[in-house]
Amino acid sequence: MKDTEQLRELLFAEIDNLKNGKSDNKKAKIISDIATQIIYTTRLEVENKRLELDLSKQNEEVKKWMDKDFSSIQKIKV
Repeated sequence: MKDTEQLRELLFAEIDNLKNGKSDNKKAKIISDIATQIIYTTRLEVENKRLELDLSKQNEEVKKWMDKDFSSIQKIKV
């Protein structure tokens, strides 16, 4: 599955399978949970891209701060 259109098709197919008795609630729940995670990660990617675009418009001081190593975020002082 590579895009949201395929994800929608899969979800609607599963709904049809449930209606027709070709699937069960457990399988549908698993597919739903996975789809939720896919949607969540896609949303994070979009939000991250928006942030990158906003930051690219900032001054050099902000850009320099963003170049810091955020791997241990608890130690970062603002």
